[in-house]
Amino acid sequence: MSSTINAWLGSEMWWWESCVPGATEHMIVVLGYLSQPPENLSINPGANFKVLMDMEFQHIATNPNFFGLAGIMEYLCSYCDEENVRWQGKLFRHYILEGNTTHLSTDPYVLSHIQNPDFEDGTTGWTIHPAEPGSMQTASYPGYS
Repeated sequence: MSSTINAWLGSEMWWWESCVPGATEHMIVVLGYLSQPPENLSINPGANFKVLMDMEFQHIATNPNFFGLAGIMEYLCSYCDEENVRWQGKLFRHYILEGNTTHLSTDPYVLSHIQNPDFEDGTTGWTIHPAEPGSMQTASYPGYS
């Protein structure tokens, strides 16, 4: 995952600076931490969204393409759950106020304590107890995000 962040965020910043020299010092990077309805960026049930947030901040703090950046912010706290709002505050303190460049979290990005989190393989890995026979099932809704 970090290679994806490195490839996208860093190249975007390099592109802006190459097109508009001096853009970095006037630019604010806006990350998304929407994590509850009606909009949610935490869409992979097998991944730790808080670790993703940490990886984004750490990349910005260490990639030379961001040196001199005017600012960083998260969008949109009214669509963010309370836990991630608090985590974002810790990330700001760790990276921006204290100037750290190492990850704040020691948790893994890929969650290993849950198997088949998106029910792609039906109920494999899950112990289910239906209230009545046939009252529980997995299903797919194409086109639904």
